[in-house]
Amino acid sequence: MVLVTMSQQARRLISRRGTTSLFVAPWLLCVCICAESTRVAAQYRFDSWTTDNGLPQASVNSIVQTRDGFLWLATYGGLVRYDGLRFQVFNTLNTPGLRTSRFVQAMEDNEVAYG
Repeated sequence: MVLVTMSQQARRLISRRGTTSLFVAPWLLCVCICAESTRVAAQYRFDSWTTDNGLPQASVNSIVQTRDGFLWLATYGGLVRYDGLRFQVFNTLNTPGLRTSRFVQAMEDNEVAYG
């Protein structure tokens, strides 16, 4: 939500100019909205992760964020948990209960994330 307020001086200028204010007021509103949207957009950050960061392979089939804040990624190299710092890979080599390392979709139920 954008809240636009004008100073008394700006209001007097717009009221004195008559028809000119029809062009100035929308322009001022656009400037305020653009400034606000730029500030909001600056809050986002993008990261790119590869096998150098700990992924078992470069492609990710699915991502889900669980209620506890972890990101779970489904890959053909295993199910991956990301805690914000490092990746923990769960595959047939390190998790005996898994029958495959090929995951297509990550999901969450009441207890655990799975693929």
